[in-house]
Amino acid sequence: MKVRDTQFCFYLLLAFLFTAVPGWAQTTASIYGTVTDAQQGVLPGTTVTVTNILTNESRTAETNDLGNYTFLNLSLGTYKVQAGLPGFKTIVREGIELSLNRNAKVDMQLEIGELAQTVVVNADAPLVEATTNEMGTLMDQRRIGELPLNGRNTLSLVSLIPGAQRLESRTEQGFNINVVSVNGARPELSNMLLDGGDNTSTLRNYGSNVPNPDAIQEFRVSANNYSAESGRSVGAIVNVVTKSGTNEFHGSAFEYHRNDAMNGENFFLGAPDKLNQHQFGGTLGGRIIRDKTFFFASFQGYRRSREQFRNTGLVPTELERRGDFSQSVFKGKAVVVNDPLTHAPFAGNVIPANRISPIAATFIEKVVPLPNNPERGPNGYTITMPLSDP
Repeated sequence: MKVRDTQFCFYLLLAFLFTAVPGWAQTTASIYGTVTDAQQGVLPGTTVTVTNILTNESRTAETNDLGNYTFLNLSLGTYKVQAGLPGFKTIVREGIELSLNRNAKVDMQLEIGELAQTVVVNADAPLVEATTNEMGTLMDQRRIGELPLNGRNTLSLVSLIPGAQRLESRTEQGFNINVVSVNGARPELSNMLLDGGDNTSTLRNYGSNVPNPDAIQEFRVSANNYSAESGRSVGAIVNVVTKSGTNEFHGSAFEYHRNDAMNGENFFLGAPDKLNQHQFGGTLGGRIIRDKTFFFASFQGYRRSREQFRNTGLVPTELERRGDFSQSVFKGKAVVVNDPLTHAPFAGNVIPANRISPIAATFIEKVVPLPNNPERGPNGYTITMPLSDP
């Protein structure tokens, strides 16, 4: 019976994994176009092949009666498109960059000749999107890698997009969250996606953390007029796409360090704020089976210790801890300590030792610190509150 239960759980988990596949549709693009001859006549039955340069993944189709072809749900990357028909030279278009939600139109014109003859054209597809009226901005891998990022939060680049702003915010538990407002909409109305899947917090509908910049291929902010597949939110759509493995092994390692060596003095503390921060990690990607199975992994560690503020208060002096208030003053006047039993002042303003609870005396000795800030008077105490982020 236990074996059957185990098998059932295994197959159920496998089914859940396969049902997650359709969620990747939002992180793909397409290539389409028309194949014609030199006189602009359409060429039905032309064999068209698209190939991903990095993974060598290829797909083949034939043009229809109107000479049109379409390849849907292509993974992001650089492609080449090849078209061939008996009686015509084979033509290859290289350098076709597919980015998030971009439908690249690649028209091919064949020349009369032998099929074995190949004409190679190094040209990208038109950058103007003519198939949708969606208003959006793409942050590609080059911008993510070259633009400065305070704290290495990739979504900080959202502020460079017209009408968009990223706000610094934390949860009630102190964790950083990504709050994005576009075109004046409330941050809760934006839909945050990671590789096409929902990446919003369940409490406030704000964006959860995203991978480090070394692991991100690109992200796109769709401000309005986006397609129905995005749905749900009336604000912007922020879709972050992570990198994937290729046939070649590649990786990176990084370490970013910040400290207080060049910091100026804090006006209230009279000394620089303490800071010791490390961000470290790396990436590794490659093939498991050439042209078929790939992997990509990334890790980032974060360690920070700093002083954010100082807390001040009043604590008993050494004499007061023993019950001696003969030298205690408050606002320039001597402090008078009355006996709670007789309501008369203690002799010499000193509480007899036998009247002091040993439990209270031990608590004060072990828990309550001694004064350390004469600027706040004989009872002044100041503590520096260090904050550490593991």
